[in-house]
Amino acid sequence: MRKRRIMLLNLPGSQIYIRDYYCSKVSKARYLYHPVDLVMLSGTLAEHHEIRVLDGMLEGWTHFTVAGAVRSFQPDAVIFLTGVVSYREDMQYLSELKRMVPFVAIASGELFLDDPAGTMAVFPDIDAAILDFTDTAVLDLIERIEAPGRLAFGPPIRNIVYRSEDAVIGRGLDVSHGEEFELAVPRHDLFPNDRYRYPFVRRFPFATVLTDFGCPYKCEFCAINRLGFKKRTVENVLRELDFIRTLGFQDIYFDDQTFGADRRRTTRLLEAMIDRKYRMGFICFTRADTVDREFLTLMKRAGCHTVVFGVEAGGDESLETVCKDMTIDTVRRAIESCRTLGIRTVGTFIVGLPGMTEKQAAGIGDFAVELGLDFASFNVPAPRPGTGLRKRALDAGWISSEIGQMDQSGSYAVMGNEFMTAQQVQEYRNQASKRFYFRFGYVRRRLLGIRTWYELKTHIIEGTDLLSPARFMKKH
Repeated sequence: MRKRRIMLLNLPGSQIYIRDYYCSKVSKARYLYHPVDLVMLSGTLAEHHEIRVLDGMLEGWTHFTVAGAVRSFQPDAVIFLTGVVSYREDMQYLSELKRMVPFVAIASGELFLDDPAGTMAVFPDIDAAILDFTDTAVLDLIERIEAPGRLAFGPPIRNIVYRSEDAVIGRGLDVSHGEEFELAVPRHDLFPNDRYRYPFVRRFPFATVLTDFGCPYKCEFCAINRLGFKKRTVENVLRELDFIRTLGFQDIYFDDQTFGADRRRTTRLLEAMIDRKYRMGFICFTRADTVDREFLTLMKRAGCHTVVFGVEAGGDESLETVCKDMTIDTVRRAIESCRTLGIRTVGTFIVGLPGMTEKQAAGIGDFAVELGLDFASFNVPAPRPGTGLRKRALDAGWISSEIGQMDQSGSYAVMGNEFMTAQQVQEYRNQASKRFYFRFGYVRRRLLGIRTWYELKTHIIEGTDLLSPARFMKKH
């Protein structure tokens, strides 16, 4: 295998974009964690090639300085992130880079999950797209580089779509069905770890880790279930955690869509973390119906201090409409169990889901307060390519058929529903955020709960951003 120079690039942008795991969005409080797509690719590629990681989203990087770094490195291939939140900017800048330095441009992002070949046809500067960033098939793609900026013609490559001559080669994603897999230990040491920030982290520095890929649940608003579901072996994850410990990381952000989706496997992982005395804290996303008091107790013993629950709506009807397959009572029980165990809770909400009335949207903030959450994140529907939500929105005439730029974090809304316009959705989203965070008792409790200097710094940055008038400006 010929050794190549590969750059893993998070492109700069006009805003802080989180292009992560087929779910791109604008950062809500100027935070930015490790781009997990690139983290997972780093170990596989570094075993065979010379790689450089460049995160242009971090403060200090501009289009000009990133271009200089690319020109200096002279990469054979650039693997970059894109998404529905930023693709217009991304494609323009990619075109400028390729005019300066010829390289094979390889994309990762949700744009390619639905019709990868069709999307490739729309964006001629992209030479290939990775549909599964945990697959070692990327090495086969690198082998096809035959000249600067050109890939050799050949048979399809698993989970890759690529352009050669005038043809786009490849089918689509090979959907996973619960199998186990392993990959080379990600090269966390190559990332600028001292510059990432995440609001729920308690100690610094922290690492971003993925223990599985995809999701077994079928929520209509999410693109991740299009991937199927597969799991890294416990031994493979532990090798990564061993490496992370040697680098001095204090906290872990588990970026799994549903931590504990395979409870038996995750139990083995948590027990091993306890036995090895990692003493690193961690944050994770999960579902309220995936955990119970016994499992949460084990998570706590292994270092869990914060759990993020996808609450989404304030009523069972809306949850049923978008195939969440969960009840609000289940959410309440899970949050109460966390509270008694001393685990902080975060609730994520989507204001304006199909079936949500104006009255329900107006009450989301009150509902979040009632749940007693430590943090809340209020978002808007993002009809991403390949999701059931997009099909529903198209059929109902809520959106046009173009791909469309969109941001789930709520800087603007692109769709309404049968009861509200997009503008009303955004207004109710802003109202909910104000209702939850602008409470004297809440602010006091948050300040009294600070345990580290890192948390204090993060709170100051978040508070400044939340109080900014631009946070609640209407954008259309």
